[in-house]
Amino acid sequence: MKYYGRKALALVLSAILIASTASTAFAQDPVEKDEVVYINLSHDGSVESIYVVNAYDLTEEQPVTDFGNYREVKNLTTTEELSVQDGAISFTAPKGKFYYQGELDSAQIPWLVSVTYQLDGQPISGGELAGKEGHLEMTLSLRQNPDANPVYFDNFAIQATVLLDSERCKNITAPSATLANVGGDKQMSYIVLPGKEKDFTISADVTDFEMDAIQINGIPLTLDIDDPDTTEIKDKIYELKDGAKELDDGAFQLDDGATQLQDGALELKDGAADLYDGTDDLYDGVKDLDEGADKLRSGAGDLKEGADQLKAGFDQLNQSSRELKAGIAATQQQMISALEGSGVPIQLPPTPSDPLDTTYLLQVGMALDKGFDLAIGQIEAAIKQLESGGSSIELAALAPEMTVRVLSAAVSVDEDGSISEEGSEDTSSEGSEGNSGDSSTGEGSEGNSGDSSTGEGSEGNSGDSSTGEGSEGNSGDSSTGEGSEGNSGDSSTGEGSEGNSGDSSTGEGSEGNSGGNSTGEGSSSGEGQLLPPADEGGNANRPSAPANPSQSFPQHQNELADPGDQLAILQTQLASLKQFKQVNTLCMGTLQYMAGTEQLSTGYTSLYDGILELRSGISELVGGVQELLDGSKELFDGASDLRDGVDELFDGTTELKDGTIELTDGTTELRDQSDEMDSKVDEEIDKMLDEYRGGDFDMVSFVSDKNTQVDSVQFVMKVAEIQIEEEEAPVIQEEVKPSFWQKLVNLFK
Repeated sequence: MKYYGRKALALVLSAILIASTASTAFAQDPVEKDEVVYINLSHDGSVESIYVVNAYDLTEEQPVTDFGNYREVKNLTTTEELSVQDGAISFTAPKGKFYYQGELDSAQIPWLVSVTYQLDGQPISGGELAGKEGHLEMTLSLRQNPDANPVYFDNFAIQATVLLDSERCKNITAPSATLANVGGDKQMSYIVLPGKEKDFTISADVTDFEMDAIQINGIPLTLDIDDPDTTEIKDKIYELKDGAKELDDGAFQLDDGATQLQDGALELKDGAADLYDGTDDLYDGVKDLDEGADKLRSGAGDLKEGADQLKAGFDQLNQSSRELKAGIAATQQQMISALEGSGVPIQLPPTPSDPLDTTYLLQVGMALDKGFDLAIGQIEAAIKQLESGGSSIELAALAPEMTVRVLSAAVSVDEDGSISEEGSEDTSSEGSEGNSGDSSTGEGSEGNSGDSSTGEGSEGNSGDSSTGEGSEGNSGDSSTGEGSEGNSGDSSTGEGSEGNSGDSSTGEGSEGNSGGNSTGEGSSSGEGQLLPPADEGGNANRPSAPANPSQSFPQHQNELADPGDQLAILQTQLASLKQFKQVNTLCMGTLQYMAGTEQLSTGYTSLYDGILELRSGISELVGGVQELLDGSKELFDGASDLRDGVDELFDGTTELKDGTIELTDGTTELRDQSDEMDSKVDEEIDKMLDEYRGGDFDMVSFVSDKNTQVDSVQFVMKVAEIQIEEEEAPVIQEEVKPSFWQKLVNLFK
């Protein structure tokens, strides 16, 4: 009973003491304190335990009530027990320094700490590193804990310190660290500013590795830094502002230039496209030209063949022309002999070295033409005198040789243009019967005289018919039909007439005193050829005229005195001379034709040479066209490349234009921003210094937001050390005498 009474009394006293203390604490104003948060971390940085040391500096002894969800609290200054009730810790603190410690059940610290290790490139835990050897690489990572109050991460700086034994760790490498030698150790220090996250890597070659605990402290960053003198930097800012303006102006000029360049590139692009189309058309045209040149070369070959054939024809024509000119020369000699034999003077040109020269033969023809005109004029004058009723003229009054020819010969022209002269005799045709007869193609006439061109002659005194039968009379003239019956008759194609004389070209000759025929038999009185044949040189053997022309016709001298007979003879002679003139005209025309062909041949020789040159030129043209084709192909390919390059250039100018637009936007913004840069510099400097000076923020309790009078909070984190395990020595426990306070507490147990 006595034991229970004491125990009950003690409980009552304790309750009274606690109640008194609690009421006193609740009655007091909050007391300002400092919190130091100790965090023990494992080798990998995970949290093992957290305890807080609360520190007070009192001017007098007074009751204090603090708040925190501690699992366990401990008075570090006095032996007074701390009262814990519903998160409230109550005690009476003496004057001066007072500390108590509380272990938190759980709490979110501001930073997530992570430590990883690799030995010789292989991951390894910190606990396994003790005593190891090799190349060690260790990484310390500090990150914000999103579940914690951000006020500490944003306003607290972190200092991390790693200490390595220099004997156990060689070739230490620690980028971004501040290195210091601390005795025989190498100390690496790192600073992480508020609001920052960092990773640090340390490497070393280790032997029997051991490492002290990594110390990580978090404190408010407060540095006493004076405001810097920004005069010089502001002067630079003013220069920067001026430069920004110039840069902005230059950017706009560059933009204008880029616009002009883009416009020019667009025109160049259009021009390159036109050039490409033009070279394409040119290439197609040159291909057509090349095909045409091949055809032209083929045609030139055909032209050369034709030119060769034409040249051969001209050569043959020239050869034939020389033979024809030889015949014309022989005919001219006969006509010269006839005219000279008739007493007509002829002015012949000098004989050249080539007697068959066309020009010379033409000059001879013109001389003959003048001679024929002279002879024809004389006979026409005599005929006119007789027809005008004049008395009979003496034929001897004419040129002697002409008289002989008038009386003794008639001239005919063969179909080939040569001259046949009929004399008093013909060896190939029978003579005609009668006084006189002249027939070329038909029968002669019977009677005094007859002339018929196409029909029968006339019977009677005289008759003239060109196409039908002649009239009956003394004379008749027929060319193609039967002659007239009378004293004389002239027929070109029929039988000779019966009379004193007869002349026939193709029919039978006349029977009588005289007869002339170039192709038939002569008359019975002898040969009557007008001119002997020409010699090989083309010169005729010209006979001399008899001294007395009447000697050729002694039997008919009296008859010639009759005017009618004279007129008929003169008309016959006139017709023969005109035939000679026509033959000469034909020869001259032929010579003029040959002169033209000679000129044509000469000209064609030049033309032929030109054709040869043309053919050679065409061959060169074909070669040139081929070169032109190759060149146009290269030009087309070049134009194609140019078009592609210009397209790329245009695309580049477009990009340049876009870039200059962005540049002008940027320079304009730079210009605008630099206008207030001098004032912003001060603001930014102050802002930057505030990070080091410490921001203006209200300190809050890490333990509980009910603690409103917290002067400072400090975090002390420690990563577990890596130590080689040693054998533990036996611990000898000494007997500790209990203190008064412990004795008092033991009373209630």
